[in-house]
Parts: sequence; C-alpha cells; structure tokens
Amino acid sequence: MRQLKHKRTLLIVTGCPGTGKSFWAQRIRDEIQGVDILSNDEIKERNFDLYGFDNREEKDALNARGLDEFYEALAQRMAQGGSILIEYPFYQRHRQILAGLIEKYRYRTVTLFLYGDMKAIYQRGKRRDSSGNRHPGHLLDCYHKGVTPPPDQIQPTVELSYEEFLTSCGKKNYDVRIGPTVSLDVTDLAEADAKAPWVLDEIVARS
Repeated sequence: MRQLKHKRTLLIVTGCPGTGKSFWAQRIRDEIQGVDILSNDEIKERNFDLYGFDNREEKDALNARGLDEFYEALAQRMAQGGSILIEYPFYQRHRQILAGLIEKYRYRTVTLFLYGDMKAIYQRGKRRDSSGNRHPGHLLDCYHKGVTPPPDQIQPTVELSYEEFLTSCGKKNYDVRIGPTVSLDVTDLAEADAKAPWVLDEIVARS
C-alpha cells in the first residue's frame, strides 16, 4: 500500500458534478495508507434527513449550513494533524477558505482535478441521478425523511439542461489548483481507471 510522504497532507478531489469524485476519493483511501475522508455530501445528506426542507430557499440555507459544518469539521481534523482527503465540487469561491485553513494548520496539499468532455459528464450525471442510488435531497426542492417517496419512485425537480449545466460549470471553474495538481481526463471511464496507478503515484510523489 502506498504511503504519503508527509502525515499533515490534505488531498483535495474536485471537478464538476458527474466526474466521479466520490469514486476516486474511495480509490485513494483504499490504496494510500492512513487517509481519512471528509465528505461534504455526507454532511448535507445527514442534514436533509434531520431537518428536511419545503422549498428551494430552505434547501439553499440548509446547504450553506452544511458547508459551514464541513469547514468546522475540517479545521478540527487538521488541528489533530492527520492525513485528510476532501471531495466536493470545490470552485473558486471555496479557494480562499481552503487556502486559509491550509496556511493556519501548516498542511501540505495535493489537488486531484477531474475533467472531461462536458457532454459525456452531463449525461453521466443524469444517469446517476436517475439510478435510484442518489439521496433524494439532492434531486428535489421539497424533502422530508419518511415522507418523500424512495429514490426509485421520484421525479427530480432539480434538473439542469445541458446548456445550464455548461454555463454553471464555466462560471464556477472547478480547477482550483491548491498545491501541486494532478489532472485526470475522466471522459472514458475505462481509460481513466487504467491510469489509476499513475494517479496514485503522482499524488504520493507530490505530497
């Protein structure tokens, strides 16, 4: 199993929705020793279930609360000094906050930036959202645990057209490049998977 050069290393996995950030986060955790994952989606989904929401405004407020909780949890873990991996569609708005935490806790940082053909990524995201495996809170503007139908019985109300998706991704720019950056084209999943040993070796080398 691979091992990072420095224990106080923050690994950032970012890219637009549909690029496979959760998959790659798990792959890194499984093949690099001692990496602890912190996922903002897990915090969001816990809050969806705890509090629920009745409209888009309430959902946005809950998402903002979840992001604050994510940064608090990240600061706590960085204070403890272990190796951490965070995965989320981080974009330029998040860069300053992350950079501040990295400087405060004196962490080394490596970013894995996932990118690819936007049409392919958009279609992949649509398939994920309709698979029944996605938490309904991501797909709806009204959700309450135990009241909302299960994922395989719902029709998403949060669904961007390809043009809207492309515009949103262009404005946000997920290529945050905090610390050394490893960029991976995930257009073809088989080709990306074949490059996994190289990706893992590059992350270790730059840590």
